Amino acid sequence: MQVGGSFQTSDRLSPIEARLALIEQAIADIRRRIDAVEADESQPTDTGQSHAVADVGDALAPPADAGRTDLSSLVALVGRTFVLLGGAYLLRALTESGRLPGRSGVVLGLAYAVVWLGAADRAGVTRPLSGTFHGLAAVVIGLALLWEASAHFGFLSPSASAATLALITGLALGVAWHRRLESLAGIAVLGAIAVAGALAVATSHPLPFAAGLVALGAATLWRHDARGWSWLRWPAAIAANLVAIGLIARSSVVPPLDPRGAVIALLLALPIAYVGSVAWRALVEQVPLEWTEMIQTAGAVGVGLLGALTIARAQAGVALPAIASLGLAGALSCYGSAFGLLSPVPRRSIRHRMGRRSDGTRRVSGRGQPVA
Repeated sequence: MQVGGSFQTSDRLSPIEARLALIEQAIADIRRRIDAVEADESQPTDTGQSHAVADVGDALAPPADAGRTDLSSLVALVGRTFVLLGGAYLLRALTESGRLPGRSGVVLGLAYAVVWLGAADRAGVTRPLSGTFHGLAAVVIGLALLWEASAHFGFLSPSASAATLALITGLALGVAWHRRLESLAGIAVLGAIAVAGALAVATSHPLPFAAGLVALGAATLWRHDARGWSWLRWPAAIAANLVAIGLIARSSVVPPLDPRGAVIALLLALPIAYVGSVAWRALVEQVPLEWTEMIQTAGAVGVGLLGALTIARAQAGVALPAIASLGLAGALSCYGSAFGLLSPVPRRSIRHRMGRRSDGTRRVSGRGQPVA
């Protein structure tokens, strides 16, 4: 009996002893690995530093699937956008019912839109699609609020409406350029053009909105190289030319529907923006001009100068001499641009131009020296 009992005890202890042996072996392996790591750290090398830098870079880099989207995430973004629009509609309902003062409701609505533009800028770092949806909601909220406050409630004058439209569009374009959100930039430009045209008709005061469209055209013209969105120039340029033609028609009747002096000034600002841009790029930056820039400049000069001359016939004073002086200055600028681009130049000047990029920086040769 005793012998059998001892055999039973040894059978029970053998699994425990085997597990203890496995634990001791695992601890020994861990100890060896720790000793090896400590030995590597005690010998600083460039390879170890490069591995550390690579590990830090991998840790800080966004995940590989950060830009990927699927149907569920797209539906979630759409649903979130509708929730944001619902909050804006709640502010509108409170303002319309009188529970919220009119101007306070407008200010809160604009602040609401600006907050979501800030969220778009923040989300655009690692989630461009989310930033685009945030920006889309902010632009829609801001433009819809502007239309309601100006055309429906009458809280804003035409000048204040144009200034608010310029503010919303400028902030949206700033976020779009900062985070490289091309879709948001297109939405902001097209939405601003549509709202400006609608408010110009609804308020019967197109002059402030025309000034905003000319400024928008100039901004997209000067900044189109920053991100390579050359198509963004066309809607703004076409809208600026069309609104200029409308102002010419309104000022040519008797009595004029708009102040002729202000219209002439705005019409002259149109060719100044485009001719100035072409002259600067050709003479100062020394970059080749695109055919689209030439077409836009010719249209702006034709509409602006000819329209100003047409209106100035009935405007006494110094309008005609001023327009003639401006036309002479524009002609000299165009001639200088053409001469600087097309005239024969010495070999050194040609190499100097070829050594410059479109952003004005010097190209660098393989030896690390700038091209002469």
